Amino acid sequence: MAFFLVALLTSSASAILQRAELLSADNAIGAIASLADGRFLTYYGGPVLSNVQVQPIWYGNTSYQTEINSFYAAVTKSPWFDILLQYNIQSGSASAGISFSGTMYTALDDTTDIQPMLLNMVRSGAITPTENTYFPIHFQPGTSISIRNYLSCSYFCAYHSYVDISSLNMTVKTLYYGVIPDQSGECASGCGRNALTVNNLFAVSSHELAEAITDPNAASPAWYDSSVDSNGQQWGEAADICNEK
Repeated sequence: MAFFLVALLTSSASAILQRAELLSADNAIGAIASLADGRFLTYYGGPVLSNVQVQPIWYGNTSYQTEINSFYAAVTKSPWFDILLQYNIQSGSASAGISFSGTMYTALDDTTDIQPMLLNMVRSGAITPTENTYFPIHFQPGTSISIRNYLSCSYFCAYHSYVDISSLNMTVKTLYYGVIPDQSGECASGCGRNALTVNNLFAVSSHELAEAITDPNAASPAWYDSSVDSNGQQWGEAADICNEK
């Protein structure tokens, strides 16, 4: 299982994620789209969420639920979203967030906690994934998340990923999700420059949304720039290149 980090708090992070192994030049199809600073994304043939349906999930007493609902409803119909049309994206929509009703923990691991939680939500009928559904999970304050031993707010601000659900005999085999920690507390010191926590939350959420739409599955990469910058780091996904621009 591969994952993608956003707004990383160390400059060497992207090199650790082994994306180069997935994105060799020999596998490139050759379609390109231009981005900021003259950068180009290459299309590697993987899936995109061409008609994305955003379904937020609240983990606990998530802050700014009303604002988050309004944000996703607005941003998927905005000029910002229209920028993504060049990546074979057609439309976007959003539904009101739903609450996770299981046992709450203050520390969760992506593989052992978050992915099983999502599978259980599918089994129970709480969520129904499609080939275009994106489930950003917004966590209540005080929740720590780890993935491959990297900790939220000390190493990453958020990420998007996917989980294989083929064992559930659904019409689709993959569920796409985002992990969006609460942006107050420790995240407030490194995950945004705005004085308002909610604005930093929107920045992180839009970053993950753009990348989940244009490059949702690391096992079958879509739009990505595997060339390196002056520090030897890959430019990465669409929002990585355009981060804070």
